[in-house]
Amino acid sequence: MKNILLLTDFSKSANNAISYALSHFNSSPCHFFLMYVYKSGNFIMDDLMTSSSDTVFDAIIKDEKQELEHYKSKLTDKYKQHQFSTIIDYDDLLSAISQSIELNTIDLIVAGYDGATSLMETVFGSNTLKIIRNIEHPTLIVPEEFHYQNIKNVLIPLDESDKLNTSEFDRLLKFIDLKHTNIHVLRIDNDDTLAESDKLHLEEKVVNYTYNIIKNVALPDAVMTYQQLNEINLVGLIIEKESFLKRLISESSTTKISKSLNLPLLIVHN
Repeated sequence: MKNILLLTDFSKSANNAISYALSHFNSSPCHFFLMYVYKSGNFIMDDLMTSSSDTVFDAIIKDEKQELEHYKSKLTDKYKQHQFSTIIDYDDLLSAISQSIELNTIDLIVAGYDGATSLMETVFGSNTLKIIRNIEHPTLIVPEEFHYQNIKNVLIPLDESDKLNTSEFDRLLKFIDLKHTNIHVLRIDNDDTLAESDKLHLEEKVVNYTYNIIKNVALPDAVMTYQQLNEINLVGLIIEKESFLKRLISESSTTKISKSLNLPLLIVHN
């Protein structure tokens, strides 16, 4: 049974991501952990003026706790094949996620973002992109306006440093129904040196695949063009941890792909 962390702030974006995850794992019983992280700047003194039987923490998060429990009850009634638990944390978001991964043996994080047109200081810019960059754990990112489709075609873009004979690639495949999915590999290979080994590894690990080599094209541009010409349902990314200096100087391919796509992203780190 997979343990899946569902991040929520009760927004449309978060609700859609949770609905997507529940549809994707509908036939596979999972334990879902609904997590709400309360921001320290959100409370005022009136929040603390409750009965003496309440702790300060309980006073601060009383309404959110009730809403989260109500949400859990609705999901439990509808998805009886799954288990649901709630987590409310009064912490930095990244710290709360890291703690939950360790305590609950989380296999996958699920988060939403609200689209490519308002990214700079929105949920994606402030939270979801931070998760991608700083939490080295499999993460599913779902656009707010994207509703679940049966996953028949998964695009996996690879630059020249990405390898398929790795645990990261295996971890990516773990969340895909390989019997009913075509894996589209889009490889940057300017020297024609990687195709043979790539195909050998694909033959070993997947049932159906399409293999494409591109040259002298930026990976984000190639991904955008490919997904427009093919019926892709999900994009899988194997990403490197970006250094602070690299983030300061320029956006990585991962960031550019994440910001420009309107498809769900399944991300693993190497």
